[in-house]
Order: sequence, then structure tokens, then C-alpha cells
Amino acid sequence: GLKICAKDMQKINKQIVFNVIAPNATQIFKGAFENWTHLQFVYAPRLNVIQPNAFKFCYNLRELVGNSLVEVGLESFYNCYNFRKINVLNVQRFGYRCFQATQLTSITNTECKKLESQEFINNPVLQILDFENVESFEVSSVYDCSDLRLLRLPHAKNITAQKHQQQIQVTEDSSSAAKKSFGVSKDTKVTKYVALQKGVDKLQIENSVVLNQVMYCTSTPHIKKLLSLKGIVLVKAKQIKRNAFQMCKFLNFAICPEVEEVGYCSFSDCYQLKRFSSNKLQTLKEYSFSQCRILGQINLTKVKTISTQCFDNNVSLINVYMPDCKHLSENCLGRCQILQVVGNFESVDKDGLYECLQKVNVVSSKLQEGDFGSYQVGNQVRFQEILGDEHVERKNLRKMLENKRKRCAVIKNAHYTIKKMSMLRGR
Repeated sequence: GLKICAKDMQKINKQIVFNVIAPNATQIFKGAFENWTHLQFVYAPRLNVIQPNAFKFCYNLRELVGNSLVEVGLESFYNCYNFRKINVLNVQRFGYRCFQATQLTSITNTECKKLESQEFINNPVLQILDFENVESFEVSSVYDCSDLRLLRLPHAKNITAQKHQQQIQVTEDSSSAAKKSFGVSKDTKVTKYVALQKGVDKLQIENSVVLNQVMYCTSTPHIKKLLSLKGIVLVKAKQIKRNAFQMCKFLNFAICPEVEEVGYCSFSDCYQLKRFSSNKLQTLKEYSFSQCRILGQINLTKVKTISTQCFDNNVSLINVYMPDCKHLSENCLGRCQILQVVGNFESVDKDGLYECLQKVNVVSSKLQEGDFGSYQVGNQVRFQEILGDEHVERKNLRKMLENKRKRCAVIKNAHYTIKKMSMLRGR
């Protein structure tokens, strides 16, 4: 099978590759796709081995498709902040911190015998760990997984647990050793945090209500009670006050249909915020979404004012469209992974796109084309880049179709011969 190594990838402009299609790859060597920060999807159905650092710092990688994995190496998906789907059912060995800081909500495996190397630490949305044949388990493997509630360890014998992990429980079919270390739970489902109509309906009676860690309110609530919330539904407010949701580090979404202005540091340090919903957003104050590194769903089409460092350290905004914005102010999109900003800009501050990963393409008919240091003004780029190896599957399909065509021809000829013989006999 095909083996992919870092040397093979050196000649490729990794910043514009969003998808990798490798139907015959069986191994991905050390660091092969490290720092491919815009890579989003990998298709590798025959992949067996992922070596250390293979996808390290692939901030936008969301899914790897493949059902043949047996080994995942050290730090192979380290800080893949958006990574949420992979089949590790048959993996026999997980390396040190191989899935640190991802978006995986549950992990199921039937082959691994021990978890002792901080394999899944710092996964804030991981809820369920199901390891059929693990015999040795250290709770440090899931350190700082704040949402982890349930373990399934039916064959665990040696367990190293800590008292502060009291929120973690095990399934009823887990081993006696597991039950001694953790409480027992009957709940085996992943909790989904979504906005519900019944929460909005209750606002006819109350000013605010919390259902399943989602708060529904008519105006900006007091921050001290919100730090563990997963979602915010702000119904009537047109402005979000300064520091309103700062440091709500577990917040996944904010639905604010009437909001026109987001204030100073309103969502600063909301590390898990993925979606902000408002079709009326016009003004973003300083640091409004600073450190919201996985915020990728936000409508900026009506934004007129974008202030200093409002998206500081965001790794998920890649192609930004702001037709109503006339000026990109100092460091407004600095330290981001953005590749392109499209709008009707009349001016761009010389430090407006400061310290972005690579030169940002600014598209505006009102600006002079050229290279301006941290950015360039040019034509709009359409991002649809795919990297693939030999298309053996396609060749096999063509071969199969050709064989069918030949068989059909033989059957057709045989049918014609039989028909002709019948006619001769009839004479």
C-alpha cells in the first residue's frame, strides 16, 4: 500500500489544501501533515498506521474516514481543535497525547489493552469512553476532560483513579475493579446541547431560564452564574454588554437574533464557542471574540465596524465575506488563520492583518492591487484543492464495467445464435 511521508508533501502548498483523498494509503509517516492548518477532511479507507505528529496542529481537520486503523502514534492529532470524527474501534495502541484538545464526544474501542499515557487529555467535550478490553487504566489518560461522565471498562483489572474525578461513573457491565473506583450509572447516551422552543416559550413568564445547560434570556444576564453553560439564547437584546460572557469556556453556541453590537471582550476566552447566530450584526468592539479559536459560524455580511483584535487567535475563519465594511482597522483580523477577506473596503490599516499565518488575500474593487506586506490585494480565489494518490479504485471500477460489458455482449451474441437456430429448425 501507499506510504505518505513528510518529504512527499514538501512541494505542495499546504495552506490551500482542504481535502486529502488517499484511497490506497496504509501508513502516514511522522509529521507528514503537521501544520496543515487549513486541512479539513481526509479519506483513507485502508489506513492502518498513523505515526507521531502526523496531523499535529491541523486546527481545522474535522474528520478522517477509514475503518482499518490499528495504531495511532504520539501527538498525532495534537491540538486539532475542530477534530470530531474518526473510527478507532480496532486500534491496538494509542500514543502519548495522541488526541489532546479535540472535539471528540465519544470514543469506542475493542482492541486496546491499556490506557496509561495521557492519550485523551484536555478534551472538553468528551463525554463517553468505551473500551471493551482495556485491562489497565489510569485516570490521567482523561485528565482535564471536564465533560467526561461515563466509562465502560468491562475487563479492567488495574485502575489508578483520583478522588477529584468524582463526577466520572462507569456502566453497570464494567468490572468490579472499575465499580470500586467510580460510581455506577445507567445513562449511556451522549448529551446533546441544543436550543429548544420550550425554553423560549418560558420567557413569557420569566426573564431567564436554564434548561440542560442552555440559558434563555431577554437581556444580558449576570456572568457569575454562567461559567458552565453550553449555550445562550438571547431573544430581544440588540447589544451584548462588555465582558458579558467572558471566560465562559464551555460555551458552544450563542443565538442572538436581534443583536447588532457585540461589546468589548463580550465573548473573550470562550474557547469552545463554535457558532454565533445573528443576521443583524453590525459592530464588533475590541476583543469581542478574542481567543474564540474554533468560532467558524458567524454572519459578517452586515458588519460595518470591526475593531482591534476582535478575532484574535481564531483558527477557524478562513474565507471571510464583509460587503458592508469600508475599513479594516489596526489588527482587526490579526493572528488568525484567514486566507481571504472579500468586501468593498476603501482602506486597510497596515497592521490590520498582522501576524496571520500567511499573506492574506484582500478582495476589493476599491483598492489598488499589489503586495502590502502582511496582505495582498488581488482577485478572489476559489478554494477547492484536493490531493489524491493513484485512483486504483476508479481503475478497478472501469475494469469491472468493461468485464460486465463483455459479458453482456457474450450473452447478447448467445441469445442471437439461439434465436437464429430456432428459426432454422422452424423451417
